[in-house]
Amino acid sequence: GLAATLFYLRQDLVEGVELAALAAECATRAHDEALRVESLCLRSLLECLVGRPEAADTIREVAELARSAVYGRVLSAPAQNLGVFALWTDGPEAAGFLREAHDDAVARGDEGSVPMVLAQLAQAEYLAGRWAESAQVAEEAAEVAVQTGQPPMLAYSLATRALVRA
Repeated sequence: GLAATLFYLRQDLVEGVELAALAAECATRAHDEALRVESLCLRSLLECLVGRPEAADTIREVAELARSAVYGRVLSAPAQNLGVFALWTDGPEAAGFLREAHDDAVARGDEGSVPMVLAQLAQAEYLAGRWAESAQVAEEAAEVAVQTGQPPMLAYSLATRALVRA
């Protein structure tokens, strides 16, 4: 939890990497595979933010574990985190992972995750040059953000929509 807080606040990210690594180690010892995968997802994103080259190895480990992982919210799921990692590192597979995360959120009824996943998908589509798709997804993300009361995700999706229009 502390590593996630540091991640979202964008503070003490190096400490966040260490805490996420410790969480993954503790989860391994406790035989809690879901917490281990969630911790590794967070660790990979934190490593990416601080520019550590091992981030690619960590996200590959997440991809290997993704098939057997059981997790709570979609925002903690491997597909979501693989998508964000690919988005941040210009990976062409970002949109595919984020679509998978969106479909998973809808299937699970995880309405709280949908706005963020869609906002990130809109950005991935924009960066891939699929501007019509980006605009459509950004519009949907904005609507869902309003419905779920998530002003930051509304701003994120509207910013992507503005980019497409520009």
